[in-house]
Amino acid sequence: MANNIRFYIPDGLTIPTDLILYVEDTYVNYKRIHGGFRFHIHEDDEIKAMGIAKQIADRMIFEHDESEHGVTWCTVEFKIVDQEERYKIGTDIDWFYRIRDSY
Repeated sequence: MANNIRFYIPDGLTIPTDLILYVEDTYVNYKRIHGGFRFHIHEDDEIKAMGIAKQIADRMIFEHDESEHGVTWCTVEFKIVDQEERYKIGTDIDWFYRIRDSY
């Protein structure tokens, strides 16, 4: 598992109100949405942004794996969110997952 993802706390803050990651020299804001997470990746190249989103999702799945208890997270889909071109800064990607329970 690559170790190039870290939680980012902006200078001057001790308790950030935004959830921010730093991945491959790129800032990623993220939040929960119904059924998953939305990543706002400060990268205009959608292919690179999708790769970053997949790295984050893989890490989340790895860190929340409870397969010994029969529960694992499974990716349902990644979806690039349409943005109006004149307002587009970066790339928004929704990651939807489900919890697979073997019991």
